[in-house]
Amino acid sequence: MEEKFYSDLYDIIYDRSFKGKTLSISDFKSIISIYNKRFKTNKYIGGVKETNFDNEKQFGAYVFNSGFIKVDSNKIKDNSSFEGIFGYNIEALHTVLHELHHANQMKKLQETKICGDISDIELYLLANAYFYTKYMDDKKKVILNDWDIKTITSFGINPRSSTLAEDIKNYMMNYYYINPAERMAEIKSLSQINAMLLKYRANWNQMEILNNKLYKELVRGYNKGPKDLCYNSPSIQFFRKLFFKKEMDVLQNLVYSHRDELNNSKRLYLGIHADDEIVKKLMKSRNN
Repeated sequence: MEEKFYSDLYDIIYDRSFKGKTLSISDFKSIISIYNKRFKTNKYIGGVKETNFDNEKQFGAYVFNSGFIKVDSNKIKDNSSFEGIFGYNIEALHTVLHELHHANQMKKLQETKICGDISDIELYLLANAYFYTKYMDDKKKVILNDWDIKTITSFGINPRSSTLAEDIKNYMMNYYYINPAERMAEIKSLSQINAMLLKYRANWNQMEILNNKLYKELVRGYNKGPKDLCYNSPSIQFFRKLFFKKEMDVLQNLVYSHRDELNNSKRLYLGIHADDEIVKKLMKSRNN
């Protein structure tokens, strides 16, 4: 199944690049179809729409309440060389896969019940990263408990706002850099494209570029002050920035109870404490 997933994606990228074409809306629809077959996310993806983003660096977005993937194909630039077009198409694929992984995250959240016996660290991180989504249904009257009111008020947001979900989402965008959902979607999309290129031994220059991006992403948000004994992890910092003290305690207990199951690759993916020497090595690699 994984092999079919990679081969179908590569066929689209190679075929369009060989013909000197950048990816079209039709190609994005094909990519979404391939993704749905592999990850069974049909229910969470409404399709693809062309749009124009004001942010020059933004190419795509996943709209949670409708499930639509929005893309700004005007940002894909034509290039006369195969390698140049291939590079643009790979970057477009990377962005779309990132947004599709958000749909898959929502699937995991909605199809898995979070109860008192929490054992899935990734699920717990996603539940808190998507804190605002429980206020997205405008047809239902929002009922806030005391903890919600206190937390939302600490953001400087009116908990009775008619645009509560959007207000919280916009506030949380201040911490995009350390948001677990964003980090995990980025790491997964880059890892999958690297695996695809490695499988077909294609475009080594592009692989090197993506490997550097992956190294950078794996250590994104890890930092160490002059008085710190070890690197601060991005997920813990995210919880701290959002005043999720109770949740941060639960997360740290989860990490401790699963410490024997968590290798450094998994820890970096989750954005939790990892071996300092490995973090330092990756930070050095990304700068070379």
